[in-house]
Amino acid sequence: MSEQIRQPSPFPRMALARPPRYGCGLGCAVFVGFPFLVGTATLAILNLMAREAMIASSLWLLLVGTVIWGFVSEEGPRLFLIKFLGGFSYRQFVELKPSDSGEPSLCFGYEMFGRSFYELRIPCQDVWSVNWRTGQASARAGEDLDDWHVAIWFRDEQAAYGGHGLHLVGYEGAKEPIEKFGNRFVKFLQQGGIELLWDEKEREYATPNAPASKSDHQP
Repeated sequence: MSEQIRQPSPFPRMALARPPRYGCGLGCAVFVGFPFLVGTATLAILNLMAREAMIASSLWLLLVGTVIWGFVSEEGPRLFLIKFLGGFSYRQFVELKPSDSGEPSLCFGYEMFGRSFYELRIPCQDVWSVNWRTGQASARAGEDLDDWHVAIWFRDEQAAYGGHGLHLVGYEGAKEPIEKFGNRFVKFLQQGGIELLWDEKEREYATPNAPASKSDHQP
């Protein structure tokens, strides 16, 4: 699961490599999804200029614009663009580095164009727990569908889970490789100074300041 970073960071960093099958989904997004979206939007604009299929073209542009505006207005144009481009990068990583205020932070990002971009920054003191479990598909089917994933919970007052922020780390897959990846991730955090201890009751690694059970929220 490891990969080499082209320009070593001066801060502790762990690579978050993606499995080969992810490349298939990425290829579809790049060579099918994105051209389709741009092409249909361009066609709609040309139709409006030629005064043809005006109602259908207007509705399509309204739908595309509403979706894009929803993401941009919620996160801001800069962060929206960073997260969008992050979907096309294979050099994903998590890094421990000081924030602008000097507080140690856990930073999730990627490398592109010879630079590091950060999608999420979590102050280390706000980290609550790390666990790995099956996802919603397995929960609905009542059996293991190899959709295990590693999740980190943290304090986030703006989160939908009542102040419980959630971020899925890496990718989903079968239990054994995800469990190995999760243990490596926990070890990385522990070596960086985050106190994570095994909680047998909750079946997760938690910090001393972690709140009550979050098991009601299925990521």
